[in-house]
Amino acid sequence: MYILLIIDHKHYYSEDSILGLVLISLALDTSTTPATVHGHVFTKCGPLSIPALGVSADSSCYSAVYHLSEDARGSLAKQAAAMLLLKYFANTPGLVMEEARRSAEGGGWGGLGGVCAFDEMHAADIAGRCERLKGNDASLDLKSAMEWRGYNRVFVDVVIPNDTEVEDREGILHV
Repeated sequence: MYILLIIDHKHYYSEDSILGLVLISLALDTSTTPATVHGHVFTKCGPLSIPALGVSADSSCYSAVYHLSEDARGSLAKQAAAMLLLKYFANTPGLVMEEARRSAEGGGWGGLGGVCAFDEMHAADIAGRCERLKGNDASLDLKSAMEWRGYNRVFVDVVIPNDTEVEDREGILHV
């Protein structure tokens, strides 16, 4: 017996005045009701892997979805990204968040000195601005985002598909 799981892998990036470069790698499973998401969030506060969450109003992290714009709320991936970010905030140590606020350029998120940072609105703001990461955009420098935390090396295996080129297991390029 074979079980087929349809998981839509998506990689998003955004810039934030407190967190700097934000990378979100998420996998949506739309074959379940409700859809589920699991993923990884990378910011200057450190990386975090987040286990499966149901993308529904019953989830404790769904409150971030209510702060998305109407257009962003129509995207299941952006709903999932907002939920993952809120879960990320809930699991980031307070001292790390406080240092990120202090070191933020421009006085923090929303120009309020970071007063409202790391809440549902902040998660929705980042998720709403996220753009899909494609192979041609892979020039983003994850290492510089992680240096803030004292990482001098970052090893991450993230496969980012290039929309125009596909390489098979033998390394043969198919256009």
